[in-house]
Amino acid sequence: MLTDIFARRYSNTPIWNAFTQTESRLLMQTFRLFKEQVIPFRQNGSDIYEAKERWNSIHDALSMELGLEALSPRSNGWNAIPMDMVCKAFATATPSSGVNADEFVKERLSFIELAFRVREEELAAYTAGLPQRIRDAKLRHTERAAALRKIGKADVDPDASAAGLTTKTDEANAAFRSLVTELNERF
Repeated sequence: MLTDIFARRYSNTPIWNAFTQTESRLLMQTFRLFKEQVIPFRQNGSDIYEAKERWNSIHDALSMELGLEALSPRSNGWNAIPMDMVCKAFATATPSSGVNADEFVKERLSFIELAFRVREEELAAYTAGLPQRIRDAKLRHTERAAALRKIGKADVDPDASAAGLTTKTDEANAAFRSLVTELNERF
């Protein structure tokens, strides 16, 4: 399946004439924004399984579109290199002499764009599933309330869990919008 990427969409629109420290900083900043806040790869020193799957998916989609087997080496000859390091090596690389700076930067920003798109799609699905999660929570509440009444315990507000789910969803969307705003400000 074809994946729309920044580098292809803007291939005929020159943006960068040279690769300078400004571009190098931009690539590191946008990569860190992704790695640390959009789809963190590790938490408390351990890899996050779901994040590893998403990182692999982003890597595979972009490497396919760029016609590469891998964005950067996936092993050092003896050991596999973790996907976050493979992607970092690609996204924060410095071009070799004679490489087209515009194409080079656009390819790396395509990685960041895909990463943000993956998170945006996840949040859209999460938000779309809110009504069902609320129905499920209210059903669990009804069952729990019946059990509590049998043993003479007080009941809890059935709308409290629905409000909590709504708040959690709103907070996740607001946090992502904030990250998108930060990304745009960096440009």
